[in-house]
Amino acid sequence: IDIILWGGLWPLLIMLSVVYPVLYAIPGADHGHMNDPVSSVALFSNSLEVRMLFLGACFTGGAITVSLTYATAILSAMWRMLLEAGGTFLVWFFGLLVHYCVDSGSELGEAWSTWSYLELLGFLVVLLGQFI
Repeated sequence: IDIILWGGLWPLLIMLSVVYPVLYAIPGADHGHMNDPVSSVALFSNSLEVRMLFLGACFTGGAITVSLTYATAILSAMWRMLLEAGGTFLVWFFGLLVHYCVDSGSELGEAWSTWSYLELLGFLVVLLGQFI
């Protein structure tokens, strides 16, 4: 549990102390800022859908972290890395599948591009590095 707590606390502290002040200082379309925290809090407060999506993301992220921690404890760190790489591959494959088999106009889909070969090569290098 300590690993999970610290794994979520540090990114939160970095976001609040570094990233949000920088985004607030950069000019943008959100009340003159790249990101206005007041409008973000108002959106979160006034939208049940946003709150439910936030809770779902927290629950999903926590479940993944707990599952990977147990996989590391029961199996090995190599299996954890393989599972993480497999998850990345599944997300990429799902995007291709949606684009070519379901709806080519969907925002969830991703077309094969000239850079997809580099993406596939990078994935294979990650897998090769884990197997060595």
